[in-house]
Amino acid sequence: MTGLPENAALLDFLAKPEAYGLDACEEIRRIDTHASHVFLAGTRAYKMKRPVRFTFLDFSTLEKRKAACDREVELNRRTAPDIYLGVVPVRRVGRGFRLDGGEGEIADYLVEMKRFGDEGLLATLAGSGELTLPLVEELAAEVARRRLAG
Repeated sequence: MTGLPENAALLDFLAKPEAYGLDACEEIRRIDTHASHVFLAGTRAYKMKRPVRFTFLDFSTLEKRKAACDREVELNRRTAPDIYLGVVPVRRVGRGFRLDGGEGEIADYLVEMKRFGDEGLLATLAGSGELTLPLVEELAAEVARRRLAG
């Protein structure tokens, strides 16, 4: 794995409710994975690809992260069109950033999604005992079928 420098100022911006047009008292929840940062903001979730390179994925450049965001939306709209809303650029404006489009150099891209409750997460289902073997087998078969279909 190659970890590339991440933009701490951008991550700080995305951790603030004002970035999403929310009141300052709103809580933003950040979930970090090996490949992404997910920001839960009000009724939306925003996923930013981390600038990393593994043997199985390469998000090392802005162009590669943009392509990955576009592909994620394209693929996931097939099964969840109401959740996957699109790809949003984050722009540099002066010494800061903004999500509302317009002028400014693109700093990165986010996948914008409608937020769903934690009860829909596999970890929640597993913790409650609802993640059964038949459900896992059904999910695995569906993932394999879609993967083979392209």
